[in-house]
Amino acid sequence: MDRQLRPEERISRLGDGSAHSEPGLNRRRFMAGLVLSGAAASAALLAACGNANVSNNATNTASVRNTPVTGVSSTANAAASVGSTTRGTGSAPTSAQQPAGNPVKGGTLTIAETTDVDSFDPFYQVENNFTTMRGFTDTLVRYNEKLDPQPELAESWQLAPDAKSITLKLRQGVKFHSGREMTADDVLFSLKHVQDKATGSQLIDLFQPITGATATDKNTVTFTFNQPYVAVFDALDAFFVLDSTAATDLKKQPAGSGPFILADRTPGDRVVLKRFDGYWKQGQPYLDQVIHRAIPDEASLVASLKAGEVDLVWKPPLQQFQQLKSQSGIKTDPGLIGVSGVDIAMNVTKKPFDDKRVRQAINWATDRAQWVKTILYDASPISDLPFPPYSTGYFDDLALQYTYNLDKAKQLLADAGYSSGLKIAAITSGQQWPTSVALAQILQASLAQIGVQLTLQNLDPAAFYDRDHASTFDMMFHVYGRANKEPVTLFGGAIVWRPKNNVTLFSLPQYTDLIARANAELDGAKRKDLYRQIDQIILDDCWTISAGFQPQPWAMRQRVQNFAFDRQGIPLLDQMWIGQ
Repeated sequence: MDRQLRPEERISRLGDGSAHSEPGLNRRRFMAGLVLSGAAASAALLAACGNANVSNNATNTASVRNTPVTGVSSTANAAASVGSTTRGTGSAPTSAQQPAGNPVKGGTLTIAETTDVDSFDPFYQVENNFTTMRGFTDTLVRYNEKLDPQPELAESWQLAPDAKSITLKLRQGVKFHSGREMTADDVLFSLKHVQDKATGSQLIDLFQPITGATATDKNTVTFTFNQPYVAVFDALDAFFVLDSTAATDLKKQPAGSGPFILADRTPGDRVVLKRFDGYWKQGQPYLDQVIHRAIPDEASLVASLKAGEVDLVWKPPLQQFQQLKSQSGIKTDPGLIGVSGVDIAMNVTKKPFDDKRVRQAINWATDRAQWVKTILYDASPISDLPFPPYSTGYFDDLALQYTYNLDKAKQLLADAGYSSGLKIAAITSGQQWPTSVALAQILQASLAQIGVQLTLQNLDPAAFYDRDHASTFDMMFHVYGRANKEPVTLFGGAIVWRPKNNVTLFSLPQYTDLIARANAELDGAKRKDLYRQIDQIILDDCWTISAGFQPQPWAMRQRVQNFAFDRQGIPLLDQMWIGQ
């Protein structure tokens, strides 16, 4: 029986007072089925996940209609659950409201945020690429709001009884923007692309457990694993299929089968997406055109929305977001809470961060409570773990191990040989993550009280990502994603939590081994115990410090209909339309 949520698990939705609903049992039943064997496992899988052998012949996958908004603050907040057998015993906030009236075809939707699109490679997953990502490309499957996989470019799949392989039947007749039909070779190409270190994908470790891939015919692909892979559907949900003949320069040109094609691009200003008439979902997209604008100044971003110059803005300043809730002609959505975490990452090869006592001191000096209350408007739980409270990787007794304590921080610094104080430097990107800059300033003030001078360098997003990925920083204030899925997905997809190729250059054999074991452990209770051991290493070594969760709010004009996003917070442009 599913337990009831504790009060602290009912995560705030920026004060909108929305109710929470219990997720379905399909995901839990799916993973429970994996611990069976042979025919019994196959039968359990058929009954799970709608099913493990899924078929959907409809060309319009309307079942994936995530969290539409129909009025002011009527939204899906989100996070999906991660349970005792797979996805969590807590629940995910959702919204059952549907848009009023029938979709209207035509029109232009203008989206704005503070940053420009950096790349059209869907496997290069930085937030400023999110708003157009599913406009240009599609994935093999797509999670609904309960984290049940729904058919997309794969119309059916069959997991082997031993859970060491999965065979996918591809949807026939899907056209790429080039006009060429998608085949299994494009899937194999896309897997090779994301697994190639030269691609620089944050998701590389998520796809490493796929050790073999074969195409038995042009519409059938089988992935094999050396051992059962508990996060296989997390990988398929992020498996964008690229046109193998057109993906020659994804920095400048998309190569997908999504609902829109690239019509124009002015770097630093806008990206124009035009309806793809050959899209495989019958009758979609509804919009003729989508324009993505970069408006770096936050005040101008909100002013443009109020003036009707743009229709939809992502991540307006939280203070102004509160005001927009009551603004005439505007409706809001708090977005996903618990997907993206804010962290303080330290390069463990650089002094003084090569000493974990210094890193622990930084943890004790981080005033999470002040940051959550004054900057996030209590939208995030206060926790020193990288997982939200509904995750199976979260433990109450570990979540508040580092309460704000400057005396302990000062003593640890003295023990490390810095009793006279020290100077440290950190990079941030206020244009990308304003809340992380506020966290940096709060920590800067706290450290000053114990003789530590923290110098902050505020970079534009491109410069920040260059240094982030190259590990050319001492300390950085950063945001990671994928915290709301199976915990091993975080370790496979977040560059500050990876067991290998971690940008902090942290490496520990025990950490690597525990993650590998969790990745293959089908027993939920045993896997949860492994996650606890991993959390204890995170809290002891402190190479990356979790501060809380980054709100991802949206605000839009009333005319925007059927606003929706996937479980990573990426908007679903194929479903939206403009009301009259």
